Amino acid sequence: MYIANCRKEDFMKYIVSRTSDWNNKVQPCENAKIESYTYKEVRTFNSFVDFDEKLGKQEGKWLSKGINHCINERGYVQREFPKGKKAWFIKINSINALMEFVEKYGEVIIGKSDDNNEIPKIEIYDNRE
Repeated sequence: MYIANCRKEDFMKYIVSRTSDWNNKVQPCENAKIESYTYKEVRTFNSFVDFDEKLGKQEGKWLSKGINHCINERGYVQREFPKGKKAWFIKINSINALMEFVEKYGEVIIGKSDDNNEIPKIEIYDNRE
């Protein structure tokens, strides 16, 4: 089985989704659980002032929402919203367990979450065109 009863440090947590489920409303696999996670908003402005001048009236000033405001490694404004989004998560404790997961569900795409690059993501690739 690909999910084991492990100590907290013995597994890696992944966001899991299916290519065929655009809304992520249906549990994508056995043992997946909905959890909140930190959403990181990144906008292609070089400073908080630039954002405020262009979008501040419509969206509010950059510093008025979220936490950990910064200029990220790409030079864009970034802020975080703890528990700002929800997704399906699974825990996988080894490469063998990951391969068992692939055997059960078919091809997968492994990458990083689109809105928090610190969270790994597995997409079950079940909708080929």
